Amino acid sequence: MTVAIPVAIKALSCANHELVRSTSSYLSLAAIHNGKLLAQYAIQIISNIINGNYSLVRVLPQVYPENREPFHAHLSPLFRLLSLSALDTSEKLSLLQLASMVANYKPDLIIPHLLEFEEFLKSSTTCTAVLHIYLSLISKGRVEALINQLLPIKRALRKNAPSQNNLTTMAKVIGHIGKTGSDMACLAIPDLIELCNKSNTQNLPVLLKEIESVAEAFPQSVQHHLEIIKEFSEKQGTNYSVYKRIRALSMIQAL
Repeated sequence: MTVAIPVAIKALSCANHELVRSTSSYLSLAAIHNGKLLAQYAIQIISNIINGNYSLVRVLPQVYPENREPFHAHLSPLFRLLSLSALDTSEKLSLLQLASMVANYKPDLIIPHLLEFEEFLKSSTTCTAVLHIYLSLISKGRVEALINQLLPIKRALRKNAPSQNNLTTMAKVIGHIGKTGSDMACLAIPDLIELCNKSNTQNLPVLLKEIESVAEAFPQSVQHHLEIIKEFSEKQGTNYSVYKRIRALSMIQAL
């Protein structure tokens, strides 16, 4: 590989489109176990991608951990590719995975690009990847940067039928947003209740726990929703204790 990869990188610049295509496929496979070696050519790879060799996008998640700075300098042109119909779903997923990785390392570089990811909440194939970006930002203490994402999440929830795994992830994101302030808590609780409506019985305890966590921070946010929270908790006897805690929190606030 130490001999083959440099030759392959040079071949990317040739005029033979078929050779470029096959070389790009080779590098995509080579990246699985040779990310460190490919990382030496990060600039060349990024340049080729920006200039139209979109199939190379698939190597980015393997190369980024080994040589981050070239990516940080080219995030804007890379993420602009997300809007191109020429990229297939797997290539767009690679870019979204890259965004999540950057968010884990330098979250402030990703925040300006959040608007570019919103569209992908609407697709069942890309929604999970966007939610992982949000979780990365949350883990790095950038919850307030996600406040403007509450509405796109709500739109995605109403437009599609998210998977049960995505429902619980949405609940975690919405719960964290709800704890940023009393106004956001009052917006988050109805969204969490809507998630409960779409949840199966297995995930319902997780969603009720998120409602409880918001209620702990801002008890007034649940005062007008106790009846429906009670209905959800009664569907599964083990959830009733959560409802009682939520009700107790709202009563404390009233006092």
